[in-house]
Amino acid sequence: MNTRLKLFPAALTVTLLAACLGKQPLDITYYSLTVPAVGQPVADPKFGSVFVRDFYLNPNYEDKNFNYRTGDLTYETDFYHQFKLSPRAQLTSLTRDTLRNSGLFKTVLMPESSQVSDYALVADVSQFYADFRNPQNPRATLTINFNLSHNPKKGLERPILFSKTYSESIPIAKKTADNVATSWNTAYAGIMNQLLQDLTALTPPPSVEPDGNATK
Repeated sequence: MNTRLKLFPAALTVTLLAACLGKQPLDITYYSLTVPAVGQPVADPKFGSVFVRDFYLNPNYEDKNFNYRTGDLTYETDFYHQFKLSPRAQLTSLTRDTLRNSGLFKTVLMPESSQVSDYALVADVSQFYADFRNPQNPRATLTINFNLSHNPKKGLERPILFSKTYSESIPIAKKTADNVATSWNTAYAGIMNQLLQDLTALTPPPSVEPDGNATK
């Protein structure tokens, strides 16, 4: 199966830069997913500060190249179409921005922060590929498990408050890299909106003072 996809001028390419430097162009196209729309931010944050840990990805999908599943045990890697950042860095950054835009947390801490967070969000991406096993029905697949832990005593103990796996399989309109990226973007947006709905319905645990007494 030939899964080399067409290039589109709207995407960022290195062709012009290579020409300016007098080098042979590689004709690689780079893509980035976008922060999904989450609607109107909540007026009052339900939770305190949160730290989004670097996403864990199934090692099969860690590189920047687009991955196409062609059979139950076979994949193809597309060197000519890549993510601008590694999928791990891209999904981690997007999720931090999404949570910040939602208003559900008082603060979304950055890695360089010295503050101890009230919550920690851990994500495990088990599936991230374009599924071409059925040529008549290509789909963009994304599966992420999220664990939200609570840090009531600002220490090492972090009980799990919420855990759920989300999976999206979005049709790919045409077998082009642009359409693959667009469908992945839709899949990520769908997962994040589901996560935000579940977090909105979650009851925050009581805070705990240093002496161990719970407070409202």
